[in-house]
Amino acid sequence: MTVTYEDLERHYSKFVSASAMRKKLVTFWLPDPNYSHLEEDDYLKSKETKKDLIPLSLGLPNSGFFPIKSIDLNIVDHPFDNSNDDITNPKNIANITKTNPVEMDLSHVLQYGDTKGLSPLLEFVQDFIKSVGNQPLYDEWDTIIANGSNDSLFKIFETLADENTTVLVEEFSFIPVLSAIYGAGAKAVPTKLKIPVVNKDNFNSNIPYNKHNEGIDVEYLSDMLDNWATGPYKHMAKPTLLYTVTTGQNPTGVSTSMENKQKIIDLAKKHDFIIIEDDPYGYLRLPLFNRSNPNENIYQADDFNSTRYLKDIMIKSYLSLDDDGRVLRLETFSKVFAPGLRLSFIAGNKYIIKQILDYTDVSTRGASSVSQSLVYSTLKTMSQRDNKPMCEAWLDWIIQVAKEYTERRNAVLKTAYESEAFKKGYFSVIEPSAGMFVDFEINFNSLNGEFCDIEGMNRINKYFVKNGLGVVLAYKMALDVELSKDHSTLIRTAISFADEPKDLIEAVNRLNTSCIEFFEKRIK
Repeated sequence: MTVTYEDLERHYSKFVSASAMRKKLVTFWLPDPNYSHLEEDDYLKSKETKKDLIPLSLGLPNSGFFPIKSIDLNIVDHPFDNSNDDITNPKNIANITKTNPVEMDLSHVLQYGDTKGLSPLLEFVQDFIKSVGNQPLYDEWDTIIANGSNDSLFKIFETLADENTTVLVEEFSFIPVLSAIYGAGAKAVPTKLKIPVVNKDNFNSNIPYNKHNEGIDVEYLSDMLDNWATGPYKHMAKPTLLYTVTTGQNPTGVSTSMENKQKIIDLAKKHDFIIIEDDPYGYLRLPLFNRSNPNENIYQADDFNSTRYLKDIMIKSYLSLDDDGRVLRLETFSKVFAPGLRLSFIAGNKYIIKQILDYTDVSTRGASSVSQSLVYSTLKTMSQRDNKPMCEAWLDWIIQVAKEYTERRNAVLKTAYESEAFKKGYFSVIEPSAGMFVDFEINFNSLNGEFCDIEGMNRINKYFVKNGLGVVLAYKMALDVELSKDHSTLIRTAISFADEPKDLIEAVNRLNTSCIEFFEKRIK
């Protein structure tokens, strides 16, 4: 579809906040446009311009003042590679000096950098988006590097939201995002999720898995938008933004299918809103759990490769369905590289990316060039070591990470389903389709209304803590506890931080013990 920059500006300028419109960098180093008409006089025209310009106009320190000569990175072969066997193998060493790599050497890395991001890394993220099939269906799109996804979200909401903005947010969500929404003056409205639950009664059922029965409830969303003028939020402006953690949703672990994404894209066109797709867990896809063979991990198959991953496993982005510029995709290196780098990027239509760039110019400026260099040099070293293009080498690493998460997921679910508490119906399970979280739903039905669910969650949490188990009470991640009361007894458990799967098995055993004690031994 042909969409010009002028088309994007014409349609999406109305989404940009007045505050963001005012945030333009004021410079002193560019030529004065008031005197652009001046021409060289005859004397100057007769002189040859010197080629060796001495740039006294630059307020930059010379690289000779930098106290670092080089940075050496030792790249692992796979996650949890703690061996010292290859510590001196030059194929695993990324050497960053003031002359190497030539496209991102240390002299430039330690200098003030481009606000948008260093060109080699920008080129890589754009190539990667294309290589996995996530590029939009129009040409005028762009990317910008940011200081982690929180920074991306803050800048997006500062750019696109104000006191007159309503933002749709999944009923359970990464709740700190509300700080950015409210900070911009906007209001948030929850939209329902479909959260399939496995309990003792349906565990052995032959009902096939339905990928369309999880993620954003499209029917609920459509009805709410169609009837906005007469619905419960009629006193608020109709939404112009939808914020979604689309794959391996935080905290529920559910994912929105491509078919449902297309329906939501269609709703976005009909009701004219922008989709903010936050996808930190998108590449950490967890294949369907095999209850008859709970240790099955298709990532371990001899014939498994990146082609199969892209064809059969990965869920593509909303961006790949976007033909008119209404999707902003957020990716991060935090979940597949390291969160301490504070490095992420935003992809979307050029007009909005330009507004975010203008905001960044007058706030944080560019993301850490050192972090960008560490990522780029690691990717380049992986590429050279494995004799593969950078995008393919990076995807191979992502697949290894996803394989580890699948092993962890399997250990947790197998232990949970074998537990006494599950078989007695004290808790149910939400099987994650991606990401870092497995949720359990505590079932208070047998207590006959002894206390409300929220009080019950805080009571049972004391048993978790006493038994050495730390969890998140998911009602704290709900925008409206009353709206989400059918799932207000969820707990979120992260499978990411434990050292080994055996630690996760012990954690589930402690969950089992806590539930048995709470439901059977608690003194009322």
